[in-house]
Amino acid sequence: MVPWRDFGVERQWRVRRSGVRPSDGATILIHEATVSDRFEQVQHIWMRHEVFKEGLLVQTHLPTHRLRWYYRHEFAMMLESVGFREVAVQCGYTNSDRANPEAEWIFVAKC
Repeated sequence: MVPWRDFGVERQWRVRRSGVRPSDGATILIHEATVSDRFEQVQHIWMRHEVFKEGLLVQTHLPTHRLRWYYRHEFAMMLESVGFREVAVQCGYTNSDRANPEAEWIFVAKC
């Protein structure tokens, strides 16, 4: 998938997930900030994990990772270049080629 939504909010921290840990009632927040290199098709992602107990921050962790994305036609060509044939793609869990461009893709191919 291509991270289209993230392109407009780069370098901005936003809450991605939150919840309460059942074992001790601590509140867990996961924030995310991204920067995308559209030419290289690489997204740098910073995730800040925070644990709050009784309203106080008691733990924080800042892992980072990179995501490389491919456009649909590029991924299909890669599959074909290594010997897969009859490559087909389904968008948004349907057989439609007109599905939402932000939807996940499923590739089906024969080897």
